[in-house]
Amino acid sequence: MRVSFRSIGLGLGAVVAAVVVSFTACGRGPVEPIGLPTVPTITLELFVQGQIVPSEGDYIFVLNENTGTAPTFVNINTKAGEMPGEPTILEAYGLQPPPFTHWDQAFDYGDAQSGLPNCGLAPVNSFFYCYKAVSQNGGQITIRFIPIIMTPGTFTFNPSGNGGSGTGNAIILRLPLSCLSIFAGSNTQSCDTVTSNVTQIYVNLITLDSSGTAQDQLACLSGQLFPVDVTVSNTQIFTKSTGCSGPPDGNQNLNITGGLVQVQIPGSKPSPSPSPSPSPSPSASL
Repeated sequence: MRVSFRSIGLGLGAVVAAVVVSFTACGRGPVEPIGLPTVPTITLELFVQGQIVPSEGDYIFVLNENTGTAPTFVNINTKAGEMPGEPTILEAYGLQPPPFTHWDQAFDYGDAQSGLPNCGLAPVNSFFYCYKAVSQNGGQITIRFIPIIMTPGTFTFNPSGNGGSGTGNAIILRLPLSCLSIFAGSNTQSCDTVTSNVTQIYVNLITLDSSGTAQDQLACLSGQLFPVDVTVSNTQIFTKSTGCSGPPDGNQNLNITGGLVQVQIPGSKPSPSPSPSPSPSPSASL
């Protein structure tokens, strides 16, 4: 598929974003549209200026997940004192020790030299999808990322999709919507057995180089938010601000241009989600 990048909400059916992957010897597959799902799903896409090259670093979808309704959303990790908000590179790769403040789930595709604590290292041409668990023993806080279990045939993944005028410049992932509700208090690691309760998410897209050094992110402006309503069918296409700098070394394969999130709920009337909320001032840090 090819998508022109815009920062607007679209109704279901305005964008056909789902794909299937048919792995070849090099771990990549063709982009093929598939029909509407029979269960609620969410599709996440990440676009770069160059091409998706996992040997050059990591491509990460990171989610902050919340329950309830506006204006009183509650973060799923509220028992650990965490709040709704945009997850950023700084929280994971710019502070020591990294607090992962707004990180509730992360999907990581690439060589994963840095990885996520306890989530493991992703094999070549594969990925890890994990949720965050926070524990405290006295004054010591421990953060771990626990693998989420997905049954083959219930999700689709394509690391060589096409976005805009590019070729091989998109990662496309479709998951059961129930996966978003897996967290430390859900008592399950399986998307098949969890009860869906997340109503809103904040999304960020991140790249790292092969040494684990932060390169780029969608939420590249201070205070920028990318919220998505996951209770109704809708499609959000996000564009990275032109006021943002790209990767420090200029690697266009790690230079994020935008992303897409599509929620598909059978029987749900399509509705636009809130538009992203940019800040006028560039962030002081990745």
